[in-house]
Parts: sequence; C-alpha cells; structure tokens
Amino acid sequence: MWLVIAFRSNSGGTLIAFAADKIILDQHAALGPVDPQLGDQQGVYPVTSHLSVVSKKKIDEIDDKTLIFAEEAKKALDQMKVLMRRILAFKCGGEKADTIIEEFVSGKYTHSHPFMAEEAQALQG
Repeated sequence: MWLVIAFRSNSGGTLIAFAADKIILDQHAALGPVDPQLGDQQGVYPVTSHLSVVSKKKIDEIDDKTLIFAEEAKKALDQMKVLMRRILAFKCGGEKADTIIEEFVSGKYTHSHPFMAEEAQALQG
C-alpha cells in the first residue's frame, strides 16, 4: 500500500503512514509526532511531561492524581514504543528503528512539530 500525503499527517495519521509500504510526501507535506497525550477536563499534556514533573519532585510533594497520571503515562509511552517497533519491524530494525522511535515518540518535540518531507526522508537513512 502506498500512502500519499499532500499536506499534514498528524499523530494517528502518522501511525497509518508508517504502516504503509511507501510514503509519498509532497515537498510541503509533513508527518507529526506520535507521542502519547494524557489528560482530563483541565487539559491534555504529553506523557513525557507528566513523567518529567514527578521526576523533579519528592513523592510527598506530589498529589495522588499526578502520580496516577504518571503511572498511566509510563504505560502509554511504553505501549507506543512497542507499537512503533512492530510497525517498523518489516521495514527496518536496529538503530534505524531506534532513531525513528526516538524522533517520533520520545516527546523531544511538541506534539504539533512538523517533520517536513526533507527531514522525514533524512530519517529514512
């Protein structure tokens, strides 16, 4: 299956793109990170931010809700890494897969960060 992206493929759309045999990106098209997001009525935040907050405080300074979010955040991050590794298993492995997972899942970019066609192609390696 070939997938043509004319403009933007975000989050779940990027997962679908990675499952394709070939991704064709217009020169102005972009893929987006697949870093999990977690939240409630007060807001939705990257799971890596939830984990970062609890790593910076003593446990007696953290409310139960934040601790629960952090536990769920860890699970969500691990699950996304496993899913990406499964998707990429038939296309690449080892360091190449690790690099793609780091770039798209780790939370080092905002959830709205565009991986433009040229940048995405460079990851292809």
